[in-house]
Amino acid sequence: MTNKMKLLIGLLVLGIVLLGTGLVFLLFPTQQTALKVTLTPAPGTYFFNSQNDSSYVILKNVQIEKVVADRQYISPWSTKNIINAGEPILIVNGTVQNNHPTNKEIMMYAEGRDKTGKQVSWTLDASSIAGQIGFHLETGETDTFTIHLSFNESIKSIRILGNNYSQMPP
Repeated sequence: MTNKMKLLIGLLVLGIVLLGTGLVFLLFPTQQTALKVTLTPAPGTYFFNSQNDSSYVILKNVQIEKVVADRQYISPWSTKNIINAGEPILIVNGTVQNNHPTNKEIMMYAEGRDKTGKQVSWTLDASSIAGQIGFHLETGETDTFTIHLSFNESIKSIRILGNNYSQMPP
């Protein structure tokens, strides 16, 4: 085999690889899209828990983006129980501060609702409890969080709920 043939074969293989990579980007776009929804709580205020009691966890900042899932999620709560890699999801990133004097275990989840108030989006994560994230945060400390939500075109508002505990719930 001549050097010229080896070069042509190499260029052909490289072209096929680059074409294949381009098709992957078309099938699984990586571009993030900012989403405009009403958010509760507002940054600078405390989370409420599921009983509408104020917690000692304050939302410092938050960003919500529509992205494509990089892996499969299984959610018992979502109307679509399986979200496959490449399908749209929402990512809620932010920073929280724990101001509770003794409780250092934080649990959080989010709900997406349509204009009528019906829940149309659920937390896909599963910490010690399905549909919630959990982490340890000392009194006065801040840390970042990420919540993955199922996506629905009709989402108009997102409510993030949070609470702190003396022990991580089982």
